[in-house]
Amino acid sequence: MQQMKLGPGDPVTLVGVHVRRTDYINFLKNRSKSHVPDRAYYVGAMNLLRGRLGGMGRPPPVFVVSSDDLPWCRAQLGTFSDVTFVHHDQQVPKKRTMIVCGEFK
Repeated sequence: MQQMKLGPGDPVTLVGVHVRRTDYINFLKNRSKSHVPDRAYYVGAMNLLRGRLGGMGRPPPVFVVSSDDLPWCRAQLGTFSDVTFVHHDQQVPKKRTMIVCGEFK
């Protein structure tokens, strides 16, 4: 996994990505006969936002991933240098992390 190379004060656009999987897999399968989004969905969405948010003098996006299944997220999205992962506990609730992000996915 590559590290982001950002210095103090470097401008970025934070994009919150909430990936819900553990309890949602069976819920979607049973309720609507559908499935949770796969890697291609998230990569496509991030590529779309990279194109829309980056360039033209705007700061590049940094994707802040929050999930109930971080191992899956790291395995699927951990190769991108502009993706970081947030582990949540009682001290840092998910909502607080997403609030600091300027964009939501």
